[in-house]
Amino acid sequence: WKEVMVPETQDLIPIYRPCFEDPSEASVGVALFIIFGTIASYVPQYISIVRSKSSEGINVFMLAIAMASAFFTAINSGIIKWKEVSCCLKISVLNCLKNNLSTEQLLSSLFCIVVFYALFLVYFDLKPTEKETIESKFRARRRAFLALIVVVLISLILAILAGVMYYNLGTSSDVMIKYAQGLGITSMILVLIQWAPQIFTTFRNKSAGSLSVLMLLMQLPGSLLVMYFQAILNAADFTTWMPYLFQFIQQVILVVMCAIFHFKDWRESRKGMPALGFRDGFISFFKFKKDQGKPLHHDEAERLLDDESPGSELGSRKKYDPPLEDEDFEKLPIFSKIKKKVSDGFVTIRL
Repeated sequence: WKEVMVPETQDLIPIYRPCFEDPSEASVGVALFIIFGTIASYVPQYISIVRSKSSEGINVFMLAIAMASAFFTAINSGIIKWKEVSCCLKISVLNCLKNNLSTEQLLSSLFCIVVFYALFLVYFDLKPTEKETIESKFRARRRAFLALIVVVLISLILAILAGVMYYNLGTSSDVMIKYAQGLGITSMILVLIQWAPQIFTTFRNKSAGSLSVLMLLMQLPGSLLVMYFQAILNAADFTTWMPYLFQFIQQVILVVMCAIFHFKDWRESRKGMPALGFRDGFISFFKFKKDQGKPLHHDEAERLLDDESPGSELGSRKKYDPPLEDEDFEKLPIFSKIKKKVSDGFVTIRL
């Protein structure tokens, strides 16, 4: 019930406004497709990290910004759609779910990003590289944990503040509306820069690493569909759907970059080999993985084999003296496959 003033008499009369409006079948279908499509689009990324047991190549700041943006957008939607959310106390569970499809769609994105961040931390690659020592890797992982804690704490504070303001002012007050719009604009700004760290990391590494291009390709049409659902079918505020436009643009840039780097690596691997037809070349291009058969020079291979650091798989092996010849590498049990390239003086080793 809500009191409405009658202009002629200036009297306030109670008007019943139902909090539940049965959405159309088209709206329900589009919303469910977006929700399950969002979850499905992240599955390739989860599989990529778990299979490789590494999150190398994924920028932690991209994940932290994405999580903060998703939290802020969810709070924004919760405030603007609070009438529908609170209506769940008066209607059935099924009608509650149907009444809050737009909020559920945003929460599904938040859930997927949280799982993404969790896998990133679980499979954080601590192996040292030429550019990073193991100490710098540990520092990077601590920064990732700290970023997660900061994002969660800030989001929790903002949600509690929204609850306090609602208790004192109500959702229809100008202050609450401006607060929700402020969160939406903040989320929009975060999305604007969300993929910039990942674009920089991919450009620097000249490779997608553990970042799933398939996930990006699935999310491109998904972003456009979310914009249509939120802006057209759900009549949401522009601060709710505008972040998905910025996300679409940046993901297009990232996909193009990954495709270019992948093509360059594939073409480099095909040097000196017979030309392929269109069909075989197409299959070879998409099956190619940069890390397969990584070239390793003789002296670098011996340096790795002489590594006696504690806990290392190579550390249990005693140093060979004299140095190993090429044919002796094949006798080592720690290598599952060894392929010699005598022509260029390199030994290609797959660990």
